[in-house]
Amino acid sequence: TLAFGHAGQPREPCRTLSHEELQKLAPNMRKPTDCPRERSPVVVELLMDGEMLLEVTANAPGLFEDGSVDIFRSVRVPTGRRSLEVRMNDSVRVDGHTHSAQQEIDLERGKLLVVDFTPETGFRFRQSAPGAG
Repeated sequence: TLAFGHAGQPREPCRTLSHEELQKLAPNMRKPTDCPRERSPVVVELLMDGEMLLEVTANAPGLFEDGSVDIFRSVRVPTGRRSLEVRMNDSVRVDGHTHSAQQEIDLERGKLLVVDFTPETGFRFRQSAPGAG
């Protein structure tokens, strides 16, 4: 099971406004930078033994396409020693993958493998019994 929530990186970088641009704005709107809200889609690939298991593209929700996406996908796989790799791109400004992890793992019958992600720790592979936390 691939399960996590994540906000893609901004599609466009912030830019510094010129003095002339600032003067055209109302005084209460004069921020020195303009940062577009729209977020990049989050593209995730899960591979087992070099073969693609899942490929998910999630576009940012919301009126301004600036929300966080929730990814939850499950697939049944055979038991045994497997090589798992997960790759993600969360920025349209980067070619390739912005985050990835690979791990050899023994998949046991009746166990649930969860792949989650946080920006602080990256991807984690956790195996537990079905219904266990």
